Amino acid sequence: MLFRINLEPRQSATRITGKRLGDFGLNERGLQDILFSSLDRLLPDEELLLIGQSQIGKEEPDLLAIDKQGKLYIFEIKIWEAKSENLLQALRYGQIFGIYDYEQLNHLFQRFDSRNRSMDEAHMAAFDVTLEKDHFNRGQVFVILTNGIDYQTRRAIQYWRFSGLMFGHGCIVCIRTRMVPS
Repeated sequence: MLFRINLEPRQSATRITGKRLGDFGLNERGLQDILFSSLDRLLPDEELLLIGQSQIGKEEPDLLAIDKQGKLYIFEIKIWEAKSENLLQALRYGQIFGIYDYEQLNHLFQRFDSRNRSMDEAHMAAFDVTLEKDHFNRGQVFVILTNGIDYQTRRAIQYWRFSGLMFGHGCIVCIRTRMVPS
């Protein structure tokens, strides 16, 4: 639920109705492109270095990023309400990319880096820390951006959190997004 907060002339809150991406002339790929070019400004607390964006027709997550410790973030974007298949798709990407070593991740990174740097050079520049190459991709975080989550998926996430899956090397984060007019 979104609210517009008014502080003047008297304090009040008004509920705001969100809009669908299509109302802005965007599709899922359009949102992915926006996130790829501006994720560092949207999630500054996470301090992520983007290393890849999916190519049409390939089995790849929408976005891939690395944090300061070398943990791999796997982003899956859905413009509709998430279903269990979306979690399975993200976990499938974890299965595929979880075995990637530094050289494989670096190859992905260099497809998108316009400055012809290696991933460890870019990581050093972004975080001012040097990581051994075997420290890249030691853990994963699954981020699913969606316009809602179905009941069974919410129950599964609650169970996994209760069971400790959320606090191990991997983590599943579902973020409900809703576009609002500016």
